[in-house]
Amino acid sequence: KDIAITGGSDGYLYMWNDRNLIKKQNANPKSAILSLYASKNSKIFASGAVDGKAIVWQLGASSIIQKVY
Repeated sequence: KDIAITGGSDGYLYMWNDRNLIKKQNANPKSAILSLYASKNSKIFASGAVDGKAIVWQLGASSIIQKVY
């Protein structure tokens, strides 16, 4: 099913199904999330924060695949 992912100034990622919040994930507790990228044909996505850190995530489990600093 379709999921929308948004990033917050609080360093959290928010995952939505329609208008329902289905998960809140701590991505970077010290820095706002500025960018997100999700591949349409894949189960991975990336988040980027104000501090220059990027994280690659596995979508289904919301587990970290790689951190890029």
